Amino acid sequence: MRPASLSLVRQAARQQLHLASGQTAAASITAKSLTASVAAPDKVYDGTTTAAPTLTITSGLISGEAVSATATATFNSKDVLAANLVTVNSVTLADGVTGLATNYALGTGQTVAASIIPATLDIVANDDTVDYSGNPYSGGNGVVYVGFVNGETVAILNGMLTYGGSSQGAVDSGEYIISPSGQTGDNYVATYVDGMLTIQSLPFTPVLPDPNVSSSNNNTGITDPTPQSDVVSGGDNGANQNSGSFESGSNGQTIISGVTGTGGETGTGGTDTGTGGTDTGGGSTDTGSNAGNTGGSAAADGISVKMVAPSTPQTTGVVTVTVSTQLLNSGSSFTIPLPAQVKGVMTANMGSELVTLDGGAALPKWIRYDAQSKSFEVNQPPAGALPITVQVSAGDMNWKVVISKK
Repeated sequence: MRPASLSLVRQAARQQLHLASGQTAAASITAKSLTASVAAPDKVYDGTTTAAPTLTITSGLISGEAVSATATATFNSKDVLAANLVTVNSVTLADGVTGLATNYALGTGQTVAASIIPATLDIVANDDTVDYSGNPYSGGNGVVYVGFVNGETVAILNGMLTYGGSSQGAVDSGEYIISPSGQTGDNYVATYVDGMLTIQSLPFTPVLPDPNVSSSNNNTGITDPTPQSDVVSGGDNGANQNSGSFESGSNGQTIISGVTGTGGETGTGGTDTGTGGTDTGGGSTDTGSNAGNTGGSAAADGISVKMVAPSTPQTTGVVTVTVSTQLLNSGSSFTIPLPAQVKGVMTANMGSELVTLDGGAALPKWIRYDAQSKSFEVNQPPAGALPITVQVSAGDMNWKVVISKK
């Protein structure tokens, strides 16, 4: 080609380039793929497959840029025996100080081995109180379960509840141990807590005077030339008093010279006065009386509070409270004090106390927590209100207070 022609071609090319430089065309930048590893801790059984994954980006970031990743993941089973793998099912990227999340993409499906650990289930035996009958005691008074999760009940346990301990076959009055056992669960580790059996002595029956001996006042005209001696038996630990001459016997008995009136039976916090008799032979009148024992304070009658397991920052304590059926049936109001250990922690953490039903719901209207006295005020609980489990928290310490009836 001649030099003049070559110059013309070059000039035409420059003109075409100039015209093309002002044009636009649609295009896009594809997000750069990232890779990541996942870690997931073992968890305590909660009845769900939810896992707590942590994602770590291992490759794909442009040098000098950074983004972060979070994820949701699930176990391959909710049950302890079958759960062994966690799989990521969603990922979210977030901007870093030097990188934009929209410039990157991270897929799902990462897996890691992990396990579910059995939850702790406390099986607490209720206390029981019976009167002496001469028959061997057998069985128990039921149990309270503390620790079921996700709405589960005793129906998911295996085996049958049985009772052992010194209570089985007990006959004589006294206190004995009720030991529950026999139930297990694949997703729970059962911890059994003993209860207490109390066999009460039969109420004292006073010795009645000889019907052949006159013991009424105003028995004018009846004479007895030989003064007699009768024994009046007082109530348990009762105090027999006599205005005439007397000798002190053992075990609350008084030997009174002359014909003696019958002592009153043991009362609760009251005094029963026997009817005195007239001894015409001795010429003296004896008046017998029997003062009964005074019962405990009303706040303690029919209520038993027991610290079953103390609280630590890692474990929940357990307090059991039993209320007598008689007290519940009376429709009265009463106070349930917390154990000294719980009161001490609550006082030290004043202001951070939290008292709810087990699960977080508010207390029902018939039971109120008094922060000043660290006790529960119960006012006419409705039929069927018990058992009830209350969650008490202060700082990092927690207790379950299980209130049931005897």
